Amino acid sequence: MKRFLFTLLPVIFIACGGSGGNSISPVVLKGDRILSIDTTVAGDANYDNAITLAQSVGMQVTSLVLNWSDIETAPGVYDNTLLAIANNYYPAKGIAISLGLRTINTTRKEVPADLQNTAFDDPVMISRFKQFLDFVFAQIPGVTIDSLSIGNEIDVYLGANTTAWQEYRTFYTSVSTYARSIRSNLKIGAKVTFTTINSSINSEVSLLNNASDIIMTTYYPLNPGFTVKSTNVIINDFDKIVSLYPNKPIYFMELGFPSGALCNSSESLQVDFIRATFDAWDSYNKNIKMISFTWLNDLPAQVVQDLTQYYGINNPVFAEYLATLGLRTNPGAGADKLAFTALGEETAKRGW
Repeated sequence: MKRFLFTLLPVIFIACGGSGGNSISPVVLKGDRILSIDTTVAGDANYDNAITLAQSVGMQVTSLVLNWSDIETAPGVYDNTLLAIANNYYPAKGIAISLGLRTINTTRKEVPADLQNTAFDDPVMISRFKQFLDFVFAQIPGVTIDSLSIGNEIDVYLGANTTAWQEYRTFYTSVSTYARSIRSNLKIGAKVTFTTINSSINSEVSLLNNASDIIMTTYYPLNPGFTVKSTNVIINDFDKIVSLYPNKPIYFMELGFPSGALCNSSESLQVDFIRATFDAWDSYNKNIKMISFTWLNDLPAQVVQDLTQYYGINNPVFAEYLATLGLRTNPGAGADKLAFTALGEETAKRGW
């Protein structure tokens, strides 16, 4: 790919596909936008190969997501295994990370066991997380952290409970301020689902985001039963979030579309999703600064089963959604789906 050709002009024009073949659409060079891929491994469990594949289509950042409860195994007792590996691996690969520290993970409170019944705004909870931050950052001095998320899809867990939101807001404001004081140039946010950003609960999200440097969301255009929506919704959804948050950079921390038949999808529709995403991203390139595609390879059956149990959703369509989000298949070394090829084509056009 002769990517140098795309450094000549800020905007180029290419012929789009379609029955007529004559329509013209602007393609905007990457600029300061960040391409991320959640780099899941194929069945061969070869992470290095997965990273190389992701880098081949322009990935600049990948995610490192940790439950607080998995690292602080007892009060003040930490497991540094994954952090030590990260500190050795990512700098050598020239990759930055989106660091996720999950205090909440969608449906669960992921704090150390002795804090399970402690409110988030309790001084003990806040102090312990600050100590946790001290430990985490001390283990990864060589890693470039593009962003830090404190909590994952916190809106699902907090729901419409205004007291719970207020408690988490107090916690989040305090610990994010502390994180900036011990690690310079951090961009901090809390991940919420796009569904909540586009709902009445967004008032709580907006209050929380007063303490955020970036607006973090996860985005899967699905109907309530986990079947896919038309890819035509993407441009409108991007417009909605930019309209709500015009003054802070927007990070799509997870963005994906299953290819499974039970989800009323296919590999071809997944391709449409990739192309529509890049078209919409071009339109809002000044506001949407990072997209992380979820995920590189499909998940193996056992992981899918574990996740359905974790979330407590016994629905074969939900399982299919989890199992087919990848841009590549899982068995063996994996194989490219049509969407992975499309992703490479779209990134090359924009100079990634």
